[in-house]
Amino acid sequence: MAADASHDNQQVIHIGAAISLSGTFATSGRYVRDGYEFAVETINARGGILVNGEHREIVLTYRDDRSEAGEATTIVENMVRQEGVRFLLGPYSTQLAQAVEPIAERYKLPMLEAGAAGSSLFERGYRYLFGVLTTTEHYMDDVFVVAAEKAAPKLGKPASEIRVGLAVRDDRFSRDLRDEVLSEIRKHDMRLVIDDRLPQDPTDMSMTLDRVKRLEPDIMVISGHEEAALAALDHLHRQRIAVPMLAVTHCHPANIIKAKPGFSEGVFCPMQWHPSVPYRDDVFGSAHDYAEKFSRRYGYPPPNQAAQASAAILVYLRAIEKCDSLDPDKVRETLAALETETFYGPIDFDDGGRNIAKPMLLMQVINGEYVMLAPNKFGRAEPVIQLRPAR
Repeated sequence: MAADASHDNQQVIHIGAAISLSGTFATSGRYVRDGYEFAVETINARGGILVNGEHREIVLTYRDDRSEAGEATTIVENMVRQEGVRFLLGPYSTQLAQAVEPIAERYKLPMLEAGAAGSSLFERGYRYLFGVLTTTEHYMDDVFVVAAEKAAPKLGKPASEIRVGLAVRDDRFSRDLRDEVLSEIRKHDMRLVIDDRLPQDPTDMSMTLDRVKRLEPDIMVISGHEEAALAALDHLHRQRIAVPMLAVTHCHPANIIKAKPGFSEGVFCPMQWHPSVPYRDDVFGSAHDYAEKFSRRYGYPPPNQAAQASAAILVYLRAIEKCDSLDPDKVRETLAALETETFYGPIDFDDGGRNIAKPMLLMQVINGEYVMLAPNKFGRAEPVIQLRPAR
């Protein structure tokens, strides 16, 4: 927990969060924590946030929700009722955010979400949740554009004959992602040949792999957080199963290049952020500057989970300074109308709280590095489509 009980709440800006420091989401949760703390340190070193002519420091309070929805709700409820927290940061994962979202709504407190991208979060009519991430309905857009425009000609078939496999974990994020993939299949008139739910232990992919061998999808989409990403690469490589386009979520937090060198070559990775994007702001500098400073502070390069966490703190700074108030309703109204640029990307929330300004990135592992393919204005390389060996 990062907080100082001696601080007078009238002199500081108190922001609270439930963070997954143990349990299923612990790896990503620790990245989120580091991103929050780095942003708070950076902003406080500049004097804090200017409100009514006074600079006020941010005090961040967080507790471990153990990757459990019930624990997250208890933590946030206690922060609001017993500790007077008036500004919230949402927990990691769509399912935990979905549990906490009603608390922010009940108490009419803004909650900036930096660790959940499920589109279903923003479809429930709540007014106090704002997400800096690009939501799941755009995660795989460019994967399917590449499949239709690049892979189909190389494979010698029309897009309508592209065969798609899908295997997702039974969690809210992955179910939302499945909906998007099904929408893309319909949009491009492709063929769904595998539609599997991964087991709770995603390291056992035997049933799905049997189908991949037999049905030979041209695209295989895997979504099941870090464990599923690593297990998929391991099993496909060891069983010598070739897929022309393998798209995997959570590449960055799973650290697939370092964890599975060679196995990860050619994998398509939708990402929220990367240090090579040409975004900047007056607090962190460029995306590259942010990455360098973060790496010096923590000893590892920032994954997108850390960057989006820092971006959420920065968005609070922008909103509070713009409305020149610490009144939660005024901050909420300012967030709803806010349009700003950050090192993480542009921010502009729609009526449901989604960030509609920032495009999703499509990266591919090429020669052991993440190479940006899309969006077109950023993309720097042609995709590599891995042909199956001739029989």
